[in-house]
Amino acid sequence: MKEGLKGPKIKKLKLSVVKGGKEETGGKERSGVSGATGALKEVGAVGEESHKRFEGIDIPEGHEKAEGGTDSPEGADTREAITEVSTVPGKHRSPLYNYQGTFEIPEADKQELAVKIEEICVGEYEKMGVFAKKAASFLKGHRVASEEDYQCGTASFSTRTSLIEVNGNKYFVVYNYPGSDSHRKADRNCKKAWGDKPFKATEEAWRDTFTSRSLIPSQKADNPRIVILPFIQNISLVDLMEKPDPNKFKGDYEYGKEYDSLAKRYSLVRGVAASMSELHSKGVTWGEVIAANIGLSRDGKILFFDPETPYKEDTPEIEQKARDLLSWCTSACTSLSRSNKTEGHPTDYRVIVSAILHSYGDQEVIEFLKENLCKELKVGKTLRHPIAFGQFKARLAIDSRKQYNEILQAIREQE
Repeated sequence: MKEGLKGPKIKKLKLSVVKGGKEETGGKERSGVSGATGALKEVGAVGEESHKRFEGIDIPEGHEKAEGGTDSPEGADTREAITEVSTVPGKHRSPLYNYQGTFEIPEADKQELAVKIEEICVGEYEKMGVFAKKAASFLKGHRVASEEDYQCGTASFSTRTSLIEVNGNKYFVVYNYPGSDSHRKADRNCKKAWGDKPFKATEEAWRDTFTSRSLIPSQKADNPRIVILPFIQNISLVDLMEKPDPNKFKGDYEYGKEYDSLAKRYSLVRGVAASMSELHSKGVTWGEVIAANIGLSRDGKILFFDPETPYKEDTPEIEQKARDLLSWCTSACTSLSRSNKTEGHPTDYRVIVSAILHSYGDQEVIEFLKENLCKELKVGKTLRHPIAFGQFKARLAIDSRKQYNEILQAIREQE
């Protein structure tokens, strides 16, 4: 272990081979339909062709003996998770969500929907006091709209969202509320000071930016501050990776209970990386690939939200891709470290980063990331820009400069 990266003692993982859904290790064969293997098949992991595992991947000693050794359910589950995420790059099936067909609002819904939008989206905001409006813009945000059987734990600061049902059809409505531009301006100023490249769209450009970049089809409402999308059942990755609570998921959302294991959470890490790779292969970059902007559908597909944060036009495409990759490496590491800490599991950022980079697969982008975007964050920068650093930490759920530097070092050390 190189000096400066603190972590648990490690042991080398034996080389194994995946063949047609079965794993051979030391002459023994294990079916690949349960545990983490099944999870990875569901969320964009191993294809049918054979792949050698990443030889020499490190497993933290604590992961092998999480609670009473590898024979215990906890220890076996942890070891399974770490083992399964270490596959080398190959043709991984991307679980990126693709909306089928077109989105049109039926004529029979339009009038009632317009009335409800003014009552629910606009009316409820106007009833808020001045202090409540300011607090929502800068301190606590607006909770993302969701159904009764699952209360989303993610908040939005620049928009308010509502779930509206008309004649059995459910619509997800996004409201660029008055005063939200103050948050966008603060966000842009912080990112400019910090050196980030993706910026929130201005109030004037917000709706065109949103509708042109959204991966889910949308309609512009008569109100110029409103965008309407079809409602797609999903669970925020914040609630699956950072603060999982099986009791949150009821009814049609009970599939979220499956992600109370490390194996399933690590499969999400790979699934997002594979989905991001698919987007990048089409020349599409996102801006903020973080757990709060990603959802998981009932059929195991990855959805990217918050399309209002594009890169500056003069940012080279390879840098845009590398920054997307860096944001996901950081968000995945910080999210998993929080849930692991709560549950008493150790976290090795090298294992998480390895899973992401191998699932992503574009070596040119990875090398650009390592060479240009992973320099150590010096304390002087955090002292010169304390507000920007605070915003940066909050956005990526970073606990400290030390934690971020450990993640950067984990990226630099990947071969």
